[in-house]
Amino acid sequence: MNVHDRVGETSEILPHAARVFEILGIDYCRHRERSLRDAFAAAGVDADEASELLRPGSTLPSSEPPADLRKASLREITAFVVQNHHRRARHMLVNLTLLAAEAASGHEQIRPLEEWIARIAREFVPHMRREEQYLFPYIDSIERERTMSSSRARLKLSGVR
Repeated sequence: MNVHDRVGETSEILPHAARVFEILGIDYCRHRERSLRDAFAAAGVDADEASELLRPGSTLPSSEPPADLRKASLREITAFVVQNHHRRARHMLVNLTLLAAEAASGHEQIRPLEEWIARIAREFVPHMRREEQYLFPYIDSIERERTMSSSRARLKLSGVR
């Protein structure tokens, strides 16, 4: 599988791809001729991460926290949240959804649990994406503005004699 493959073909070849696409908000029916790269971009999903989620048995991504979170910039903290918490949460939600679907296929009494897990994944993944697309860049801009204001204040003060 590569990013030039078509969404429709991928959903037919990989048994779990349709579930992953649903969680990521990728339409694999009406836009089946879209390349994976275009589908990922349209859904606002990182292509490397989505490709990893489509690989069966992939391992959880790891990330190192900033050396001292108390001294870390807001940008470092938001990057850490995305890399360590969001990516790992998406990975776990996809795996949990796939496991629940597999269990429910043989045990009808588990179906409500499987539907509940799938609903949580479908709601939580877009929530994280909105944080990454809107909230975290806004936080980063606040920090940039604070840094610029501080620099301007120092420049003004340095000119005063």
